[in-house]
Amino acid sequence: MNKKILIVTFLFLLLVGCSQQSSTVKDKQTSKDDRSRSMLMSLTDIYLMDVSIDGEVKEESSQKSADSIKLYLNNYEGPDKSDFLEIVEAIEVGNPKSVKEKYEELGGDASLIKIPEASVPLPTSPVTTDDNSDFPSETEQPSSLVNVVSELNHEEVSQKIKDFAKENWETDYDMQVYTIKKQEDAYQDLLAIKIDDNVKDTVLRESFEKWEYEFDMVLYNYNKQMDAYKEMQALNLDSDEKKDILNAALDKWGAEYDMVIYEYNKQLEALGVLTQ
Repeated sequence: MNKKILIVTFLFLLLVGCSQQSSTVKDKQTSKDDRSRSMLMSLTDIYLMDVSIDGEVKEESSQKSADSIKLYLNNYEGPDKSDFLEIVEAIEVGNPKSVKEKYEELGGDASLIKIPEASVPLPTSPVTTDDNSDFPSETEQPSSLVNVVSELNHEEVSQKIKDFAKENWETDYDMQVYTIKKQEDAYQDLLAIKIDDNVKDTVLRESFEKWEYEFDMVLYNYNKQMDAYKEMQALNLDSDEKKDILNAALDKWGAEYDMVIYEYNKQLEALGVLTQ
């Protein structure tokens, strides 16, 4: 009888111990997720503040923000993990407006954050100069143009996307799934681009040459360069000095129109200092 009581008592204590251990593990995971979520919200807030202060989306700082958030997401298992993945995607494609909306949905306060306009409107007619032979025009129509992405083998693309996801995330399978979807969506968006002028053809080809099968970056670079091209078209070239500066920037940077704009503004500012 005493032996039976001892056995029952032992089993009871064993069950209680296991229950307490399980509860402790869950409590530790919950506490870890709470800390991770707090850091994820803070990193998102820092990104939004940077964009608001700078008045523009900067590729390098945005990528650092996205990488930092992804680092904390590796060990985060909260119910809103997919929301933070959407934030990462919005940051990587340069869409701070969506980041702000998702941040507020998650309970963040972004009332004081001002999001700049994403792009400059395309003027109704291109800017002309006395000598615009070096100024690329969307109206120049070659005999035939082909979307370079459409020439890729679909099966090879699919395999390269999977390999890319596995190489970057290894045993983090949900991030592999996320990466595959992001790359496939970007690939489809690239296929949908209508290449109907030399500028688009050159920008897309150079974007693909730079980033190859990392399609989200190909798409990001294409959109960034096209926005910069539109900004370049809107420049007020009302002096020979401005025309010379722009042509020199085009000679230096070619179809990297974001760098053309940067070089143009830098040289124009220096010229203003020298002529004061």
